[in-house]
Amino acid sequence: MIAYFAYRLPGESTAKSFKGNISEISKTDNITKGVLISSFDGEQMYTITDLEPVNLLAFQFHLTEDTNIEQTKSEYEQVFIAYKSALNSPDYEKLVLSRIKIKDRNQDPLQIFNALNSNYSNTFNYLLSAESTGTWLAATPELLLKSKHNTINTVALAGTKTPNENWTEKEKEEQHIVLLEILKVLQKNNCAEVHHSETYTADAGKIQHLKTDISSVTNNKDDW
Repeated sequence: MIAYFAYRLPGESTAKSFKGNISEISKTDNITKGVLISSFDGEQMYTITDLEPVNLLAFQFHLTEDTNIEQTKSEYEQVFIAYKSALNSPDYEKLVLSRIKIKDRNQDPLQIFNALNSNYSNTFNYLLSAESTGTWLAATPELLLKSKHNTINTVALAGTKTPNENWTEKEKEEQHIVLLEILKVLQKNNCAEVHHSETYTADAGKIQHLKTDISSVTNNKDDW
């Protein structure tokens, strides 16, 4: 089955676009090459292999029926009450409550992807389309993981504000929770020489985040 995949790295001006073969995989499969796609809970995983460059205009888009239901304000408030109650317990320090927001756009995915690249120069932008996955696109300022030889780089990114606002203790505390959790995970997974930068403000389009760069050395690169 054919999939189409394009991405634009932070700071670059040109997107790279490919087509390849997509197949579903399991968590135990040893993947060393290609594009890895995973659902948030890790229950569905795919890989795109045999990549070959292709013009963005040659992309074929697979648009699935939208089964999402937009949450009303009252429904969101009810869920928020449960989240607030959980935060008062000692089991949680940070919870993120998201909601689905549906907007009609008179644009095709390629137009939206090009707009992301024009408006978000410091983010990783991607566009994916396959019959098995539907069509996805996004822009993120957050580096999940960069691995080279035995060196691992990642970031702790949290807190959001506009450029004309000041950081409050709330955002600083949220970001610090993320930083401590990442450091703990690295140390538990055969990583040594774990270092991190000072926390700084990072631009992402029209908003800003708190960001800390993290690096470490792993004793066994196959672990990552």
